[in-house]
Amino acid sequence: MQTFRKSLGIMFFVCAFISVLLVGLFVNFTVGNKFDKYVENIQEERRHQIINSLEAEYAIEGGWNENSGLNTLHDAYMGNYCLTLFDENKNIIWGMDPYDLRNRLHLGTMPIEDSGVYTTQSYNLEHNGEVVGFIEIGQYSALLLTGSDIEFKNAVNNSIFVGGGITMLATFMLGLYISKHFSEPVKKAANQSIALSKGEYGGVLSSRSRIVEIEMLRNSVNTLAERLEKQDGLRKRLISDISHEIRNPLNILQNNLEAMMDGIIPIDDESLNMINDEVIRFGKLLENLNALNDLEDQNAEFIFEETNLQEILKEVCMKFEITAKSKNVELEFISDQEENSWVSADKSKLKQVFINLISNAVKYNVDGGRVEVLLTTKDGKPAVAVKDTGVGISKEDVPYIFERLYRDDKSRNMVEGNGLGLSIAKKILEYHNASIAVKSSLGIGSVFEVVFNV
Repeated sequence: MQTFRKSLGIMFFVCAFISVLLVGLFVNFTVGNKFDKYVENIQEERRHQIINSLEAEYAIEGGWNENSGLNTLHDAYMGNYCLTLFDENKNIIWGMDPYDLRNRLHLGTMPIEDSGVYTTQSYNLEHNGEVVGFIEIGQYSALLLTGSDIEFKNAVNNSIFVGGGITMLATFMLGLYISKHFSEPVKKAANQSIALSKGEYGGVLSSRSRIVEIEMLRNSVNTLAERLEKQDGLRKRLISDISHEIRNPLNILQNNLEAMMDGIIPIDDESLNMINDEVIRFGKLLENLNALNDLEDQNAEFIFEETNLQEILKEVCMKFEITAKSKNVELEFISDQEENSWVSADKSKLKQVFINLISNAVKYNVDGGRVEVLLTTKDGKPAVAVKDTGVGISKEDVPYIFERLYRDDKSRNMVEGNGLGLSIAKKILEYHNASIAVKSSLGIGSVFEVVFNV
């Protein structure tokens, strides 16, 4: 396996190499093609100069002889042409030897086309619109290159090669920088993930990135570390809470039984009722744990039917009137809904949710406090809000109040409970396609809001 930096660098280098190679080939082909056309045009102009020179000399002399056009031999020799002059009857007047031209060209070493195949082309020589002769121009290449031409093409090729090499070197250096720039934050995120897998939650990725995706990765890893750290703390606290909730009733039972056995406490109805209360409390804890497990494992049975929220809330509020008065708490049910208060629900389990919410609002309230149960709508959906003027919940504890067995220190010391009620309520509401949210401030009170997504 390769590191992200190495893989990115190799990919960048390969892409750059292919790009430079394609550009180099394109430039070489384009320049070579244009240059060949340029050389062809030069050769064509030379041929026309030879033809024009011979036609002018014929016009001056009035005919052909062995000395006609000898001045063109020098140009032909310099241009590596082989000339043969014919009269109008195609009789040879004079001609150059192709083998002399072949030996002079050194065809084995000179870079010419067609591998030295000798080709000829015949042109008409005219005077006053009549054909007076022919000139045959032969050559050992379709494209004849002079030394300067060859040097120019070599210079272009060398420039392309050197430029490509410099570009590749610059690309390699740039690739190293870019791969490091991209891989460094990814490497840090990977190391942080490894640390998280080992249970080390303290590290935070602080270096920011201008790249959106890498910044999202950094934020995600930091958020994951923060949540895992909180969950780890919650897990430890959960273990502590479970041992605390189980140990207390067992200690009470053990101490009372030992006291009875030693004769310190008499075995009478009062003592037995006290022991029975602890057994019931312990059994209720186990019962709630089993109920929560059934809800989480989707083993709980629900019987859904059309249910009137207003009737349920009125019934629950009536049950807590005496308890509220005994704590000097005012409990009031308020409804602005007559028709839009019907939902499909399991009546008994939904009643259990509101019993828990109203019970908490009363228990955690203050002397002279107030509890309001509001039946209303939110975005056209049935909603129930339970407001209290109690002790409130701290911002640190709000995100965890729906966790099983979670209780803040104040509530643990104020009233009895096992920290399972809100967990069970939330699970029941999930089965009813409903949501529950809480807003709370210490010393001011709390608002629990249930919205049914019907």
